[in-house]
Amino acid sequence: MSQPTSLPRVGFIGAGRLARCLALGFSHAGYPVTAVVSRTPASAGRLAGQIPGCAALDDPQQVVERADVVF
Repeated sequence: MSQPTSLPRVGFIGAGRLARCLALGFSHAGYPVTAVVSRTPASAGRLAGQIPGCAALDDPQQVVERADVVF
């Protein structure tokens, strides 16, 4: 019997149009979108606020540490 596989945690460096579309799409598909960082805290906060469990962070390294896949 095979082990259930968990979906990789996804993070984003940047919160522009492409990141927003991808992050929301991954989230709706059931992937845990864990973190986002952007040049402005406000844009990171807007995107993270649309995704349950997603954190808006200050440093790209923090995204790398919280995600398995980073865009």
